[in-house]
Parts: sequence; structure tokens; C-alpha cells
Amino acid sequence: IILTLSKQNYHIVTANNGRHAIARFEVYRPDLVILDILLPWFNGLEVLRHWKEKNILGDVPVLIISALGHREIVQEALENGATDFLIKPFDRHVLIERLQRMLGAVKA
Repeated sequence: IILTLSKQNYHIVTANNGRHAIARFEVYRPDLVILDILLPWFNGLEVLRHWKEKNILGDVPVLIISALGHREIVQEALENGATDFLIKPFDRHVLIERLQRMLGAVKA
């Protein structure tokens, strides 16, 4: 994902685990978040719940990318602030299209 986005000239900030994702969000205030469900320390759903409880996401879109595509997980992610969900493996062209759509909605 990082290589694909770098080639599209996106500025990328990474996090290695859920706690790191929470801290980096508060420091960098990104235009968009790509989040996996399977993260150490806090999983992606826990990160989403934290952001929802703190009401800090605002209009920042969140794209979940995960190998876990069970209906219940997708539903929980969307209920807790995710904007969209891609199941691994995914097509990189679909990723770029979704990101452009999500970022376009932010700028509009």
C-alpha cells in the first residue's frame, strides 16, 4: 500500500500498532486514515471506538483494509466511524479510486 500511494504522491504517515495510530492521528491530523483491523495493542475496531468516544475524527474519512471481511466486522467498523471497507486482497486501482473519492468528498 505504501509503495502504491507513494507513486501517487500522497504524503504518508505510518503507525505500527493501534496505540501508535491513536497518537499519530492526534499529532498529524490527517486528511484520511487507512486502518487495518489486525493491529497489535489496540486492534482497528478498538482504535475506531476510541476515536468515536473522543469525538475526534470529525470529517476525516477512514478506509478499513482487512483480511477480516465478515459482515459483523464490516458493520461494526462502519458503525464506529469507518467510511469504507476493502477486503484483502484488493486491486490497487480500486484502492486509488476509493481514496480519490473519499478525499474529493473532504475537499468539496
